[in-house]
Amino acid sequence: MLRRISVDNYRSLVGFDLELPSQVLLVGPNGAGKTSLFDVLAAVQDLAVNAGSVGGAFPESSRT
Repeated sequence: MLRRISVDNYRSLVGFDLELPSQVLLVGPNGAGKTSLFDVLAAVQDLAVNAGSVGGAFPESSRT
């Protein structure tokens, strides 16, 4: 189970760190980074499950 996620320099997430309890509810205004967080989780899954490349999972255009 994923317990912590740290993201830096990806879209709107800069210096983002989140301790994950067993259940999480993400709420916030538009542009707060909710979708970016789910995109990061999908990219990490792609790296772990499909042995994707870091450059493919996190293209340079998505980094700030």
